[in-house]
Amino acid sequence: MPTTNGDAVRSLFAAPEVAPLKKTSSWSILCAALTSANVPSVIPSAVTVMVKDVTTKHNSEIVQFLRAGREAIFKAYTVAGTPKAINGLTEFRTAAMEQCPDAWRKLEDTTAASRIPEKFSDVQAWTARGEGMFDTIYNCSATRLKTILSGLHPDLLPLILSESYGKVLSNGDALDLKDTELVMVAALKVQGGAVSKQVESHRRGAIRMGVSQAEVEAAEFIADQIVVRFVE
Repeated sequence: MPTTNGDAVRSLFAAPEVAPLKKTSSWSILCAALTSANVPSVIPSAVTVMVKDVTTKHNSEIVQFLRAGREAIFKAYTVAGTPKAINGLTEFRTAAMEQCPDAWRKLEDTTAASRIPEKFSDVQAWTARGEGMFDTIYNCSATRLKTILSGLHPDLLPLILSESYGKVLSNGDALDLKDTELVMVAALKVQGGAVSKQVESHRRGAIRMGVSQAEVEAAEFIADQIVVRFVE
């Protein structure tokens, strides 16, 4: 059995159940799920494995993985909460600065805030973009769910559509919408049965985004293994 976090992460990446996923997808899912499961201390080991074993060690490829992993952790805050996301991003940044400083500097030098483009400067535009993704994910249940959310608190649905979906989840600059839904599935799955309905919704949403059933199952496998291997 693996005896260190690095060994456990390495064996997880090598598991046949993960094979349906692209490497960047499994990496993004891992980063988000570790954050949501509140085990950010494993992230430095994950960065080590990514740099040494998962990539070809070319700086440009490492930058790509860093961008995707950071975005996955950021997007996970929509279901895991801001404190966990801050902790995950802190561990991620510290590990990247120590283990692949050139790639991290390149990422920081070429990345600007991407949630405030001029064409989305008003709430209505953000809401429209978010509602488009929301409707795709929830499909025929979208209207009913909007009614339910509106009844829970008058500000809940507008904020979910404009902020969570409009500004964060629907942004595909660093993580496309397919990988975003896989990240959501895993980030929810590690939280256990209390959010099983949300897991099922995003599982179906991933399929509607064009993700294969095998990829969804691989994302859930990563989530389940994180709970088994790292959550005390």
